[in-house]
Amino acid sequence: MILNIGHFIINNCNVSLIYNKINDLCTKYKLSKIELAIGFIKSIKWINGIIFGIDNINQLRELVEYFNNIKVFDDDMINDIKNTLVSIPIELINPRLWI
Repeated sequence: MILNIGHFIINNCNVSLIYNKINDLCTKYKLSKIELAIGFIKSIKWINGIIFGIDNINQLRELVEYFNNIKVFDDDMINDIKNTLVSIPIELINPRLWI
């Protein structure tokens, strides 16, 4: 699926640049965005669970399969992802601020 977000700007941050950085990570590590997200969270030692929002049972099955099959990322990969995420404004990643 290709998402064209153009030059969407939030709080002086070009969202398309962040989106492209995440796509670059996915390409570099040969992962889908969902694999990158789940693998990253699963690799953080102090996180012991994930809450998923789903619309149907098939989505739940798919997410459980991803969770069960994705390997824990090594420290270099985690740091690479963290270095990308640090450039994302908190207003984009914290749902409490979406109002």
